[in-house]
Amino acid sequence: MVEEEVQDLIVIGKIIKPHGIKGEVKAVPLGISAERFHEITEVWIHKEGLKTRPLKLVSSRLQPGGLIIKLDEIHNRDEAEELRDWGISAPRNKIPSAPEDGFEEVDLVGLAVVDGDRTHWGIIKEVLQTPGQNLLVIDNQGNEVLVPAVGAFIKEVNKKKGIVTIESIEGLLEVNDN
Repeated sequence: MVEEEVQDLIVIGKIIKPHGIKGEVKAVPLGISAERFHEITEVWIHKEGLKTRPLKLVSSRLQPGGLIIKLDEIHNRDEAEELRDWGISAPRNKIPSAPEDGFEEVDLVGLAVVDGDRTHWGIIKEVLQTPGQNLLVIDNQGNEVLVPAVGAFIKEVNKKKGIVTIESIEGLLEVNDN
């Protein structure tokens, strides 16, 4: 993989636990649908404090509650166990696009954010996975603004123009200068 791809990785899943004895792992998709995993062949696995490493995604199949995936250098249950709780990322340009008339959370990263008055609020730098609801993390000139990734706040996603229009609610888009 070329260096620019390494710098533009998008989190697409998390390894939950080993599955079976042949090195497969159970994973949950984050930000993309499980079906889109079938089209991805290159991933990077990562865990805080440890080195990120590239692997080929050999196969993936749906299972209730997630996916079963096979990575090329993982051959047995012990090796798979070492990957428990590791994140899975892919270069942005290797993630298949959602249908023209739809989007998934991973598609929002890098888009500009405006409100109904067309005031520019920044660029979406990630979608934060939280138990209650996911949050858009917007980079507003070096400050982070968090917006719930729900229909009440996201009014329009225009992938062609690269713009997400959000509902401006008093206090929602205030930038903390702490």
